Amino acid sequence: MSNQITLTNEEEAFGLLEQIANGSFNGNLSEIDFGNWSKLTIRLTGEKFNSSITPTVMKGLIDVQNGIYKSYCIMRYGTESTRQLTDEERKKLEILVIVTKGSALIEAFLGPVAEELAKGVFDNMPVEAKIALILLVLFGFGTYKAISTYMANKKEIRLKEIEESNKTEVEKEQLKAELERLKLVTDSHDKNLETLAKLAQKYPDAHKVTQTIQDSQESLIRAVVAAEPESIEIQGVDIPVQAAEVLVATTRHQWLETRLDGDFRILQIDSSNAANLKIKILGVNGTEHTATLQDETMERRHVDLISKALLDRAKLFLSINAKKLGENIKDITIISAKTIE
Repeated sequence: MSNQITLTNEEEAFGLLEQIANGSFNGNLSEIDFGNWSKLTIRLTGEKFNSSITPTVMKGLIDVQNGIYKSYCIMRYGTESTRQLTDEERKKLEILVIVTKGSALIEAFLGPVAEELAKGVFDNMPVEAKIALILLVLFGFGTYKAISTYMANKKEIRLKEIEESNKTEVEKEQLKAELERLKLVTDSHDKNLETLAKLAQKYPDAHKVTQTIQDSQESLIRAVVAAEPESIEIQGVDIPVQAAEVLVATTRHQWLETRLDGDFRILQIDSSNAANLKIKILGVNGTEHTATLQDETMERRHVDLISKALLDRAKLFLSINAKKLGENIKDITIISAKTIE
């Protein structure tokens, strides 16, 4: 007899994610009741936020909705492009947003999305992968742990960027002091990131979904900051407004580190310079890039996989570092290659 698993909170959901990441889960999708615990909660105060939200905040919520659409398309159609979605799928994946009286308390319920996600994932996808991807969406868009982990990681990145910037020492100290006002419960931060990294290594789609969620989280915080509220609270996390401004700020004309991990076809290998191979790759969204290999420390097996994929016209999952400024990307470097099972 199967044992029904009912998830009632984010701790139970993340515990199940950890089991899947560690290979200790052996249940079935039909045994999981995903419940209705996943909820995005935002509270904003200020003159503009009396039982209403501004168009700027609405844009952030639309970005969250688009993130859910993209996550579904990654699972169902193997692409981030939402053009594949039918009108019926869009309707069933819509989040319900409620704005209450007083300060703008915004609640977006994600529980109903789980059922549609469970129907839509690939039939030939391993059971553990199906459950992991559904949980990533519910966990990533609607929990305290996810938003605090994202902000803690973003805080570390921004502190490093500030230190390496050409600002004066006084300016650097002021910006770092603002970031230190972010009081996050991050005792499990490293463990959370380790679990997500394990899932990404086991299931390439998990990395894509995680990246989509993080992009949506950043878009949401940017939108909330741009709306100029007097106070911000997301998932119960009090975020000082000025600290949030520093968190999502980017230095003008500064190239930022990014990742382009995903499924690619190898179109061409230019070996005219043996010390600096140039590899033309094609992403699932139709975008072509010319990349180089990490360096001489890259294991030979990765190079062999890339060469074989060119001959076989096969896709590979490539882990890629790059730098981004606006829509421009440069310094595209392949750091590893993995066959797609």
